[in-house]
Amino acid sequence: MGQRLGTVLLLLTLGYLVSSLATETKCENIYQGFSNCVLKLGKNMASYEEDNRDKVQGLNTVCGYWDEFHMCTMIALWECQKEAASI
Repeated sequence: MGQRLGTVLLLLTLGYLVSSLATETKCENIYQGFSNCVLKLGKNMASYEEDNRDKVQGLNTVCGYWDEFHMCTMIALWECQKEAASI
């Protein structure tokens, strides 16, 4: 299941990046994009309630939050390549 989820996330990311390139998205603010990713991760983690009965599902949920964060930051950095390089 984890491998399928990784493949789906990769395909979604690639699809977004291709559409982003096609529309020539401009970088608005690399710090804003990255901070939005951090805030979303924090919100997800704060709302997560650990259930001691099913550790595997809890682990999958938390890993999903991190995967979402990773994809969000990759997109933020992709859209702002020049700004990211200068940092």
